[in-house]
Amino acid sequence: MKKQIPGILVILFFTLHATGQQKPVTENGGYYPRTMRLYDSVQATRIPPLKILPGQLKSTLPPYVNNAENQYFPGIFDQHMFFTCQQYAGVSYPFAYEINRLRNAPGNTDGNRYPAHYTWTFMNDGDQYKGVSYFYSWEVIREQGIPDLADFGPDTMAGNTGWMTGYDKYYRGMHNRLRQVFSIPVNTEEGLLTLKNWLYDHLDGSPAGGVACYSASAGFTAQSMKIIPAGLPEEGKNLLIAFYPDATHGMTIVGYNDSVRYDLNGDGRFTNDLDINGDGIVDLKDHEIGAYLIANSYGSWWGDQGFFYAMYRALALDYDNGSGNWIPDYGVWNHCVYVLEPDSDYEPLLTAKVNLDYNYRDRIRIRAGISTDTAQQIPQHVGEFPVFAFQGGPYPMTGFDSSGSRLEFGLDLTPLLSYAEPGKLSRLFLTVEERDSDNSGHGTLNNLSFLDYSGATKEFVCPRTGIPVVNNGTTFASATGTVNFDKVQVQTASLPAFSPGQAYDFTLQASGGTPPYSWSLVTPVTKMQTDSAFPAGSGQVLHPFSLYIPYAKVALPFSFPFNGMKYDTLWVNAYGFISFDPQMLPYPYTTDEEGMIRSNKVISPAFNINFSVDPQATRIWAATSPSAVTIRWKLPLTGYENFSENNFALRLHPDGTFEFLYGPMTDEGFTCTAHSGFSAGDGSNWQTWTDWDLTELA
Repeated sequence: MKKQIPGILVILFFTLHATGQQKPVTENGGYYPRTMRLYDSVQATRIPPLKILPGQLKSTLPPYVNNAENQYFPGIFDQHMFFTCQQYAGVSYPFAYEINRLRNAPGNTDGNRYPAHYTWTFMNDGDQYKGVSYFYSWEVIREQGIPDLADFGPDTMAGNTGWMTGYDKYYRGMHNRLRQVFSIPVNTEEGLLTLKNWLYDHLDGSPAGGVACYSASAGFTAQSMKIIPAGLPEEGKNLLIAFYPDATHGMTIVGYNDSVRYDLNGDGRFTNDLDINGDGIVDLKDHEIGAYLIANSYGSWWGDQGFFYAMYRALALDYDNGSGNWIPDYGVWNHCVYVLEPDSDYEPLLTAKVNLDYNYRDRIRIRAGISTDTAQQIPQHVGEFPVFAFQGGPYPMTGFDSSGSRLEFGLDLTPLLSYAEPGKLSRLFLTVEERDSDNSGHGTLNNLSFLDYSGATKEFVCPRTGIPVVNNGTTFASATGTVNFDKVQVQTASLPAFSPGQAYDFTLQASGGTPPYSWSLVTPVTKMQTDSAFPAGSGQVLHPFSLYIPYAKVALPFSFPFNGMKYDTLWVNAYGFISFDPQMLPYPYTTDEEGMIRSNKVISPAFNINFSVDPQATRIWAATSPSAVTIRWKLPLTGYENFSENNFALRLHPDGTFEFLYGPMTDEGFTCTAHSGFSAGDGSNWQTWTDWDLTELA
């Protein structure tokens, strides 16, 4: 049985000063399809590039690979009129394929297929036309798993609002997990070779290759999509030569064909060694030979029975080429494709079984906690979930009025065992937090129990039933129980001294659990209120900002220490935060601003996806000096550029402290939440707080 391995935490230090009204901090810290924004995403959610070991890349590969012919592929799906392409491209195709490969399971049965709508309906606000990034879906699968179609049922049955009910279904879904996501840049010859090796044999000699996904334009027109002429390999099939701007669509690469070709410059030849685009460079953008095989989610009636070819050069083109024209001369978002590594043998050790009634599910958040002191009535440690967190729109828990508001579901609480002692009694908690501005929300926590799967299954039942959800407060429910599990024990008693300026490498020793162990660094943070004056708009005016490039580069006059690294450059984003890489944030289809902060190396005084990047209405200044750098935002809301104004600032100091400062917020009548906080983007070091409206910051 697989055990959850608590990380070992090595301590670093920096402080945070928050200026202005003090706000609460979490314990751990419509119809507008948001396009993919330019984003460095070797880090989309701090996604690392696929690591290539010496000798792994084969330069000689078969000329043709089609993994859709492999038994692990689930077949072509049809997203119908739902904005679920990201979930099909990121979940239903690649996750299903890769976990089926690890389990040697056929992909043509519902027990080995995975729904697009399961993760989508948690984060789409119940809106049929609201897309959700596959980055969010991957986070759900990584933390809680995903049911198969046999349990979930057809995607169309869930529609755009349905949530699955039944604890056993959730429990079975907890075993289908995602371990890691990697990126592969595809705008270079090396990237092309890396991806082809992945498609061929996963770079490790596997008998079956992998698949990959990406986001790009959904514009398939006669300008962008050509028919391969007669007499050429794959004649009569669809071939995309370039994408349009706006990465609104997700797609999956299932193979490649080195023989597919198209005469782009009309010279009667097919070449890869001529500068056909006139930029003075011969590179992958000039290739007229070679194409990836793509699986779409428009159904088997579309394209070539749901598939099409896209030239290697199409994925290598710049996503924003600076032309500003709606022409097919663009590449894929972030120049990257993404590949998945599932966790095919995960076993949850501790879960919660919850039966809850509530009429407006987007007004509540479910969390869990634990206390080793069983007399405590509130948890000492709290865990959050990427689901059941003010999500799903103003619908009852099931999503359907006809089904009522009662939902039975399960949550994997295994990470909480990091705070428990094996064989000793603990108190386990579930909390229901309600935010109900008009007091029309109501509900009942009908039943709650915790299940221990560390040995013979045990159930710890909450003695209270029918607990009313506290209005505009937090409902606590708990039970006591003893879990016997094999906890990781650190054997290293001390660390060698660190010498500044010298590389430091030391292997920590541990026992228990199931190797390989994972380790992470933790950075303690001090937060305090100060009385610094709000700065005027002075210094360098930052520009340009646009839908595709919502950030500007600022050179620092000192090295700013942040989470163990020093930075001499930062990127100021028009949506109210800074990053330390040229990240093209926010995500495509951003529906969870707080989650985006947690997943990326950013500092955010007030992030809101509804801020306008209109260069006529947006103003951002950078005032730099050897003693401090101050970034000042004056941002309106999109569509209300003449009626709203939000003034806030971030001040960085050479010692690593930073301040959030807030000025006038004139958004009366608008309800827009400020998402503040910071994150190292490593999954361990972050704090976010989102419990106030923008106008309350003033």
